[in-house]
Amino acid sequence: MKKLFAVLLLFLSLTASAQKPIVWLISDGGKDINDPDDISAVASYLLMSNLFDTRAIVMGSTIHPWNKDTLDQQTWAEETYGNAYAADRDNLNKYIGGYQDEMRFMESSIKGMGDSFSPDFVYSLNKYPSILALFEEIDASDDTVNVLCYGPLTEQAILVSHCLRNDRSDILHKLRFIGHWTNSTLHTGTPTNPERTHNCFADAVACAYIKEQALNGAIEYYECGGIGQYGIVEEGPKGRAYYDQFKTSNLGRIFAEGKFTKNRVDDSDSATYWALLGNYGVSLHDIASNGLNFPEVEKRNEANFALRAKDMRDELLRRSQAAAGLDPSLAATPTPEAKRPNILLLVSDDQGYGDMGRHGHPFLKTPHMDRLHDESIRMTDFSVSPTCAPTRAALMTGMQEFNSGVTHTLVPRRQMNRSITTLPQFLKNAGYATGLFGKWHLSQEEGYRPDQRGFDVGLTVPKDNQRSHYDPELHRNGIPVSTKGYRTDIFFDSAMQWIEEQGDQPFFCYLPTYNAHGPLIAPEKYVAPYRGQVADEKLANFFGMLANLDENIGRMTAHLEELGIADNTIVVFINDNGGTAGVDTYNAGMRGVKGTVWRGGTRAFCFWRWPEQWKPRDETKPVSYTHLTLPTKRIV
Repeated sequence: MKKLFAVLLLFLSLTASAQKPIVWLISDGGKDINDPDDISAVASYLLMSNLFDTRAIVMGSTIHPWNKDTLDQQTWAEETYGNAYAADRDNLNKYIGGYQDEMRFMESSIKGMGDSFSPDFVYSLNKYPSILALFEEIDASDDTVNVLCYGPLTEQAILVSHCLRNDRSDILHKLRFIGHWTNSTLHTGTPTNPERTHNCFADAVACAYIKEQALNGAIEYYECGGIGQYGIVEEGPKGRAYYDQFKTSNLGRIFAEGKFTKNRVDDSDSATYWALLGNYGVSLHDIASNGLNFPEVEKRNEANFALRAKDMRDELLRRSQAAAGLDPSLAATPTPEAKRPNILLLVSDDQGYGDMGRHGHPFLKTPHMDRLHDESIRMTDFSVSPTCAPTRAALMTGMQEFNSGVTHTLVPRRQMNRSITTLPQFLKNAGYATGLFGKWHLSQEEGYRPDQRGFDVGLTVPKDNQRSHYDPELHRNGIPVSTKGYRTDIFFDSAMQWIEEQGDQPFFCYLPTYNAHGPLIAPEKYVAPYRGQVADEKLANFFGMLANLDENIGRMTAHLEELGIADNTIVVFINDNGGTAGVDTYNAGMRGVKGTVWRGGTRAFCFWRWPEQWKPRDETKPVSYTHLTLPTKRIV
């Protein structure tokens, strides 16, 4: 009876194995090779691998010559993935089941060979052991072998070329290629050149050859496009807290640390195996088998993956926790408390609504402001005070002038009522780090300084003296600090350093610049492009100051991205009052300037960017500066 039971178990096991899709995975990644997204993508595949019959995972499939002398990728993969898989396998089989005993890893035969594929060259597979191994695997199989393509298609093209030259179409009929991002009109590629994508750059000839053979019917090639990046990665959960949960298992840690950037893990090539599984929104039935990738199809598949992106991530997390010994049936996947967003409030000085490329300026170049405009909720009917100090007080209090106590730019009419609880005080009580770097202009008298009104750090000018843009004397919490350089650069440098120092603590960074308030002077490299546009030297400096501010906004954006916190940082950008020096050049069709109540004196731009939560759009409802940061209050 025991013998019969053992035979029955063996039969059921073999039957289940035969029903799993056979997979041969080819990755252009590895240790110190290319984009580390493949490191995460291979780890996530291994967590899901009980659903596949995996025959081999090939690493380092890239012809770039600078990769030739990298360490042996088979050895690295065995020591990294192989050891992690072996350590996690028992728990995975205990709680989930179906994981095979061993994983076969290989180094690609084309690693660093330097030459692109040539359709005219006669390839001998004996010189390419990893390709020969795939050929032999297909030859011995009675079922379809699915080749997941995590990168360029050089190995695949050599195999297809060999089979066609040697009349082995029988091999090709048992073969199915599933590729990611070798063709897209939506992302990186264009309608006229859809092949100009990340995974075709390395060997464009091989990519073109594979697609030609697919179009001719010689092979099946399923092109996913960019749906892994924009459907799974960008639409999945964000936040270090979520992905830190993976680090309790060996495979989960590799997945979480392989490529963690922009506040999420990037394993975009995983789209290939999710599509092969077919039960998470997109299947191979939704993708053409002849290599074509029409934009409407890619857009639909991207949207369908996006709807299930969290489910896919949660399934990986469930498996990672099972690998660490947590029984999935006894504990639901923990959902971390939503991480509070960071807040960056940018305020420009004396920049008008029209002083921006995206608002129609005839020659002013502001690419970073334009990008912020395009990625934000844009309040198109936003009004501020005709002068700056009342606007600044409203940002800190939610109150209009006569309630905040700030009715003008001069002392004592710029001293903010000391009985008011300010925005940074509210945020500090909520656990935020708070920092100001720039123009306070709400009095530097004792009891009124920014570090006495809720800011942990207040780096600004003494007594709100704004006359020197170069080598300014600054005060940090009332203590003099000597500096060198251009003032706006100094404030941005200091803010970026402070942001980095906060680590995982949420922060409120208030960065009100002095650009482009007089005296009108900017570094020469920013002024020079505008001397030919305007006759007045001061006006050229005015535009140069805005160009400097634009570059600093770009530096700050890049810094947030490098820290991996851009997606969970709310960025607000406004100007403080109506236009000034630039209005005679362009005032967006409005009448009036700073200090007047005409439209040109009070209309301002207002951008709110939070990639993790908000889709860019125009908000046309009128909004006042007193409503921007806090509920509007009134002192009775």
